[in-house]
Amino acid sequence: MKIVGKHFMPTNIEPYNDEGQRHGHWVVYWAFNNQLYYKGEYVNGKRHGPWVTYFADGELLGEGTCDMGERVGLWTIAHQRIFYT
Repeated sequence: MKIVGKHFMPTNIEPYNDEGQRHGHWVVYWAFNNQLYYKGEYVNGKRHGPWVTYFADGELLGEGTCDMGERVGLWTIAHQRIFYT
């Protein structure tokens, strides 16, 4: 298990590259209730590909796609549980 701030990754895979940057597929859970927090891919420390983030109760917080750290295309973000696209 890897600790990521107040969250954790239940994996034995080293999620960092040789330079210490986040790299590879990340699946992170809320530590206090084991609900999925976010999942997505990092490439040399930058978010890349589809990303999804959830509230602690499991409801969708946001989702979209990144291209080497930049948000691209349509993102859906919940603000005070009201969704905007």
